[in-house]
Amino acid sequence: MKLPTNILPVVLLTVAAALPSLRAQASAPDMPTDTVKVIDKADAINIIRTETGTVIEAFIGTDKASWNKYRYEVTVEERDSSTVETISENSLISLPFNINRKKSKTTSGRWKAKRTITAMRNLYWGRNFAYDGKSGIKNSFEIGIAEVIAVEFQPWRRGPLFRVGLGFGMKRWHTADGLYFGKDGDCLTIVPAITDASNIKSKFDVWSFHVPLMVSQPIYKSFTFAAGVLLNFNTYSKASTSFETADVRYSETFKGLQQRLLTPEIIGIIGFRDAIGFYAKYNPVPVMRSQFGPSFKSWSMGVSIAF
Repeated sequence: MKLPTNILPVVLLTVAAALPSLRAQASAPDMPTDTVKVIDKADAINIIRTETGTVIEAFIGTDKASWNKYRYEVTVEERDSSTVETISENSLISLPFNINRKKSKTTSGRWKAKRTITAMRNLYWGRNFAYDGKSGIKNSFEIGIAEVIAVEFQPWRRGPLFRVGLGFGMKRWHTADGLYFGKDGDCLTIVPAITDASNIKSKFDVWSFHVPLMVSQPIYKSFTFAAGVLLNFNTYSKASTSFETADVRYSETFKGLQQRLLTPEIIGIIGFRDAIGFYAKYNPVPVMRSQFGPSFKSWSMGVSIAF
């Protein structure tokens, strides 16, 4: 039978629209994974986990005592393990701003030395105590960051960690009561205050760059003991004095002082690594050059953060 030409487009559109329904009503069809189907009132659902993903099967009963089955499969691709290792070995920042560049083990299971670049370690604050020629000097404070940046090296498992870095800090001393700092030529001096002077304030500051050479040894978990030497490059110093007499306020600042360029300090710290500890430092060398200022030495103790 030949259909009229004006009816043929309508028939073709009707067949095209009916094709999805015909496929859904076929007995036990396996739906392709790219087909979207909304299933209402399924009689049974199976969820099967496979090595590569998850399979979901839905069963709907028909009037002819048979079942229509719809199958959906989702495949999950595993993450490339080499990518994860590459990320973990690249620059990761964690407290105290550790930039890790290290390997823990080789493929044979042998320990491989670790190297870590760190930042902002050993933020310290403490008290200075003068000794050996301290006449006229009053104790004061010190503050700084011993390791703005450092390189840490651990040659073997559970062994000590060796670290070298670069930081900066400042030490301050005051004069004892009734005295103040003055200057005689290139020499920093301590002189008695005049009779009617009041509200005397006199201080001496030294700014230094630190080069710490440290060794840390864990005692139990994060509880650690660290020791080493701080090489202090004293780049700048100044003293200032101010006092009042009657209605006159006097103040003066002294620069161009003759401090020693290099003074070493022995340091020991005990506490919780990457958290808080207590330190003590001993400076066996006077900060001022001979005949250019007070020849006192000093030691200090205080608190260290993230040592």
